[in-house]
Amino acid sequence: ATALVNTRLFSDLLTEKDKTLATIQSLKDGLIMYDLNNRVIFFNPKAEEFLWLKAKEVIGKKIEEKLKTQSIYWQNLYNINKIVQAEYTSKEYTTKGPQKLALEVSYIPVRDQQYRKIGAMQILRNITKEKELELLKASFVSTASHQLRTPLSAIKWALDTLIKEGLGRLNQKQKDLIRKTFATNERLISLVADLLDVSRIEEGRFGYNFSLGDLGKLVKKIFEEVKIDVKRRNLNFKLKELTQTLPPISFDTDKLDIAIRNVIDNAIKYTRPGGLVE
Repeated sequence: ATALVNTRLFSDLLTEKDKTLATIQSLKDGLIMYDLNNRVIFFNPKAEEFLWLKAKEVIGKKIEEKLKTQSIYWQNLYNINKIVQAEYTSKEYTTKGPQKLALEVSYIPVRDQQYRKIGAMQILRNITKEKELELLKASFVSTASHQLRTPLSAIKWALDTLIKEGLGRLNQKQKDLIRKTFATNERLISLVADLLDVSRIEEGRFGYNFSLGDLGKLVKKIFEEVKIDVKRRNLNFKLKELTQTLPPISFDTDKLDIAIRNVIDNAIKYTRPGGLVE
């Protein structure tokens, strides 16, 4: 009886104005409406197109787990219905089957004139093209960044050779100019590294690999590698030796290495010549 009342309330809302119904039918987005018993009471043409199900098959069906076993298309409908989301929020869902679509699913409650909830609807927006463009952009950024690393590394090696006067003595003005060029090249290398990290994040490849390690050894290794650059900047660089051995802890060595280097790099950059970085 409750289901019948809710269905009638929905029907009253939908048939109140034929123009409203015509507009809903011609939407570019898919629209699925449910009553309070989670029974489908409306399924527009775009929803049919996206999910490969006919409205006459779906309307009146209660979304239950047994539907999943009928076909991959019913499984998509079931999965979309079971997306956990708050009111007026959106989540993404990629359909299974031969026609893979990336859908943005928005959840909206439906209420009567007394503001009582009488059901809900999900709006399906096809974002497949946007997702494909995102992947192409990420692929381009990744490829371009990898290709830039080689020439930038070669430039760094050449400039470093000149600074160390490996190809002959330089006057002070020449040294200053090469040092400035070297610093600019270092910023470019850092920018390319950031672009690669962004690309990995977008592709879902920027994961974490945790293992037990010695944090003290990691810091000491970074200290030894950074020490050369600190001497060039005329800074006092000191590593305080631990009074006791640190216990092994779980961390991602590569990611923590980046984090610690960033802290040390900032300390080096913003300390005046002759200052102390400890």
